[in-house]
Amino acid sequence: MSMLAGPDETRDRRTQVRVPVRLDARVFPGHRPCLVRDISENGARIQFVDPGGGPDEVVLVLWDSGQAFEAQAVWWLNDEIGVRFIRACELNNAVPAPFVDAKLAWQDGRVD
Repeated sequence: MSMLAGPDETRDRRTQVRVPVRLDARVFPGHRPCLVRDISENGARIQFVDPGGGPDEVVLVLWDSGQAFEAQAVWWLNDEIGVRFIRACELNNAVPAPFVDAKLAWQDGRVD
């Protein structure tokens, strides 16, 4: 990724206040386990279990609720990534093409 800024350098450009949370999530492609550490209407800070880079465009799924976000990476730093949300959907409804793989994995991983 070409953006080398860390979380401190991006903080001043945020238009929404992020709320500290600890939400179990997955990032697609790759079904990568992660934690959402803070979230706002426009984006989130994600911490990965296994550090490593990834694609600039991802689908973030809040695993317990099935809320999903198509997102653009804004920065990567060690085991964390900051993302800007492009659009959202609920995986228990019909979903646009970018969310299909995430929906299938979420449905398979749910405990009813």
